[in-house]
Amino acid sequence: MKQIDHTLAEKRILQALSCPFIVKLLYTFKDNSYLYLGLEYAPGGEMFTHLRATGRYVEDMTRFYAAQIVLAFEYLHHLGVVSFIEHFLLEILFSSFNFFFI
Repeated sequence: MKQIDHTLAEKRILQALSCPFIVKLLYTFKDNSYLYLGLEYAPGGEMFTHLRATGRYVEDMTRFYAAQIVLAFEYLHHLGVVSFIEHFLLEILFSSFNFFFI
């Protein structure tokens, strides 16, 4: 049940956002089993995919990605959204960098 709540919260939040550092939600639909989120095309793919392929980011790449994440958080904080999804985003961030999140 938590996964459904998290997914629906993610959908509501993505629908309200317009930031160049956060992928845009274009449409949603569902069938009997799944909810589908149609996101804008992001050339280059996900950060986690690149991290898995390289095993570790060099310092310049880490700075680049960290700066983009900070700008996205700044935007979310400005909207007052961070309090609702901060835990979720930090969990994704830390899991992407192979840190443990408690």
